[in-house]
Amino acid sequence: MKKYVFFCVTCLFIISSCIIENSEPAPKPDIASITISNKINEIITGEHHQFEATFSPFDAEAPENYTWRSSNTSIATINSAGLFTAIDEGEVTISLTSVVSRKKGTIELSDEMTITVLSVEIEQILLDQESLEMVNGSNATLTVSFLPADAKPREIEWSSSNNLIAMVADGVITARSVGNAIIAAKVKGADIEATCSIRVNPVVLSSIRFDTENPLQWDTLEIGHTRTTRLIFIPDSAEDKRVFYTSLQPMIATVNANGVIKGESKGRATIRATSLLAESVMADYRVEVVTVPDLVIVTVEKEDFRTIDAISSGIINATLTNNSSKPVEILRFRVRDRYNNPHSGRLINETLEPFTSFEVKAVQFANAQLPEAVFTIIYDGVEYDRNIRIE
Repeated sequence: MKKYVFFCVTCLFIISSCIIENSEPAPKPDIASITISNKINEIITGEHHQFEATFSPFDAEAPENYTWRSSNTSIATINSAGLFTAIDEGEVTISLTSVVSRKKGTIELSDEMTITVLSVEIEQILLDQESLEMVNGSNATLTVSFLPADAKPREIEWSSSNNLIAMVADGVITARSVGNAIIAAKVKGADIEATCSIRVNPVVLSSIRFDTENPLQWDTLEIGHTRTTRLIFIPDSAEDKRVFYTSLQPMIATVNANGVIKGESKGRATIRATSLLAESVMADYRVEVVTVPDLVIVTVEKEDFRTIDAISSGIINATLTNNSSKPVEILRFRVRDRYNNPHSGRLINETLEPFTSFEVKAVQFANAQLPEAVFTIIYDGVEYDRNIRIE
């Protein structure tokens, strides 16, 4: 009996020793492959997706690290943790690689997938203005915005309901005539559009002025003569340029409906042009109505001049300037004294023909008390006398 018990104990000890020696873990298998487990085919621009990496067999030793790559980072990016970000529409390939150890060395395992990044669909477009008033001949630009805000802009087709009133190209509107029109912006290839109502108004006259070198200067006009005025309109494209004319001193100068001024009597007058649309838009023209002698200016210079006891002798050089509209003829030119006695002596240059600008005459005289130059001119068949005191 004792032998039997001893035998059983010995067997149990041997079996126990064997079990303890065989309880060491078995080595893990080599990794056969790595895989992107949650692949996708499509994604919308701006969205994110978290990819995960798995390997097989499942009981193999996990790789120390994974490497994620994007074939085109302008379309999509992916970080080291597998977070994918869609940036722009297009196709991109995402690859996963890992270098793993095996009993006979290392090996690189990989997986990849192709993803199509889609743009955000346009749901609506808006114009920066729903209605617009324009002046005929002017330009304006409309700007399109897309909804949702992250939708990729698409080509826009522009049109006008009436090209004779307003035409449009690439959002730039040109006002062509007075009236109303509708400008439409439509997404090409889609039934999405927005409109803007256009009202084209006429160009309004802002100011007028007479075509004169100096509007503050008094322009001369002879009695009985006429002058046609010309107005400058600002802007010149104003559609209504109707004006009416009035003379503030009609006894001196009159003006007709066409702006033709006539000199009536000697003096100064203001001619006014006023817009028919706005009384505040006006311009004045200043005219001085003169007689012919007023327009013939004489200047006198003395030569070899001497005076003894108030008795003078010498030569008078007279320059005559004709500012009138017709030739002037010198009929007589002489020197006389205070008693109206002639002392002309000898006329040095005797030519007395009509002149239109300048004429110089010279008269020699002797023994005249308080002499003065006297000349007679003929203008349009009428004689006019002028006296110039010789100082």
